[in-house]
Amino acid sequence: MTIRQFIKKLFVTIIMIGIVLAAVLKVGYILICKVIVVIIFVVLAIQYWVGEDIRKAEEEKRGTWLFTLGFIGLTVLTMLAANIPGQVQRDQYLYLTKEHTEQLEKVLLREATADSERCIQWYEKQMLGIRNNKALGNPAMQTEDERRYKNRIDGKEVYRDPDTCTLRVKELKDGSTKDSVLINGPVGEIIAMRERIFYIDMEDHNVLKSVTYDGRKRKTWTKDPVKQFAVIGEYVICCTEDEKLIRCDMSTGKKKELADHIQYFFAGAKLYAQKGSKIVSVSYDGKEIRVFKKDVVMMDKKEDKVYYRRMDRKKEQMYVCDVDGGMEKTVGNEAGKD
Repeated sequence: MTIRQFIKKLFVTIIMIGIVLAAVLKVGYILICKVIVVIIFVVLAIQYWVGEDIRKAEEEKRGTWLFTLGFIGLTVLTMLAANIPGQVQRDQYLYLTKEHTEQLEKVLLREATADSERCIQWYEKQMLGIRNNKALGNPAMQTEDERRYKNRIDGKEVYRDPDTCTLRVKELKDGSTKDSVLINGPVGEIIAMRERIFYIDMEDHNVLKSVTYDGRKRKTWTKDPVKQFAVIGEYVICCTEDEKLIRCDMSTGKKKELADHIQYFFAGAKLYAQKGSKIVSVSYDGKEIRVFKKDVVMMDKKEDKVYYRRMDRKKEQMYVCDVDGGMEKTVGNEAGKD
């Protein structure tokens, strides 16, 4: 190998290492795909440096540009292929954000249940991966755990202390009684995921933040104060205090405004939001905003039902309808007790 060939190999390898590291750290690969990309890249790099074919070509002073192109091309193809599982997972979360009723029915039939309410509940909790704004709903329907934002996940119990409003994590595995403070300042709404916990930092102007379970990695997701939020798949949906509905992509950190003049929302197969005197439905890509009900105040959303009161009626009567706006009926004054 000549000095010129060595410099060329070193230059190409350094560039490809940078590309692979950037892809592994920034692209939304799932963990196993990250490992596979690194392993394949190492194998390709070794072949590029000491492979028998390229070594013979160098000894015979033949051109090695085909080996260089092969190394670059195979590495790029590996990175593209590794992104497919993550993209399929994201598409699975989001491809039903519009009125794709037939597709929804096909998916739900695979769950071997004909009960429509259970189907919608499964879709929201499992397919969308929703961690919803539990404490926003009608107080008559809340449990004590929901009022404390209690989350149980992977042998841990994450909750807000009712007295100090600190964020605490309690270990539930192997009879452990460890109960420690993770965020010492007052926090608002809490949603726990496997890798991190999202929370509203009341000590820092109510901005949305996240923290890992060891407390080492913290991230601020919004600059504006947040009233409420929900986690749906790879997205965090926020309603800011200046009444904007914002979508944050967890994998890229990019933000997109979905709608404005929004007072609050509930998450489901679509977003249902209070906009002035109307309830509107908003798709997760923000391209479809429809008026759901007029002259009403949304009180709650449970599974495939939306609860609301009419503004033009003196009597405080509660109404309920399906998520498509049909099958309206009256219920008791407490939402859900029909």
